[in-house]
Amino acid sequence: MKSGMGSTGVMRVLAASVLLAAAGGAAAQRLSLEGLQQQLNAKIALSDLAGCAANDVVVRMGGMWKCKSALPRFVDNGNGTLTDNKTGLMWEKKSPAGTGDVHDVNKGYSWSAAPPYTDPTGSLYTSFLQALNNNSTADAASTCFANYCDWRIPTIAELQSILSVPWPNCTARPCIDAAFGPTQTNNMYWASTTQLNNSNVAFAWGVDFFRGQAAINPRQFPGYARAVRGSGS
Repeated sequence: MKSGMGSTGVMRVLAASVLLAAAGGAAAQRLSLEGLQQQLNAKIALSDLAGCAANDVVVRMGGMWKCKSALPRFVDNGNGTLTDNKTGLMWEKKSPAGTGDVHDVNKGYSWSAAPPYTDPTGSLYTSFLQALNNNSTADAASTCFANYCDWRIPTIAELQSILSVPWPNCTARPCIDAAFGPTQTNNMYWASTTQLNNSNVAFAWGVDFFRGQAAINPRQFPGYARAVRGSGS
């Protein structure tokens, strides 16, 4: 008696059956693992939330779940930046003097380059920020500092927010957390906040981390820079 299906046809049917069974098994395993992970995540979150404040959140850090309120104020991101858990801002860390890169703590910049010194045309913007943001080419994030192309000069309020102790009470100098890396104490760090005095002379605000004091300087004068990104909170 002849079969309606040759040996080749039988092999194809068997192979298809094996593939379908394998696919079904993999899907079932995947669903099972996903369900398990969801249950595990829920237990972890509930366990950690029990020790958190009512308005706190659980975040993943260093391979562990932690209450955000229990994290240190400043967290080193391991890529030349650190995050302020109080404001949500990300800050640039400076490099030791002599490294020669854009983060070199010794590098100084002007806010404005030409009279009447009202526009942001100084090396603070044309050299420092352009280097961090890859000359404003936002579609090439991998060549921007830490893969972010939205670095900017902080406002005076943002700069003051990272003072460890404000003037006149700062005695441990510089008046900034050591997590920020090297910090100059012989001149101020520029802010983006500007001001005109009574004689209509253009000034910009800055922070002196030696005294922990905010002050204004003529925009053509040299100062230091520390970039920031994010909108804060």
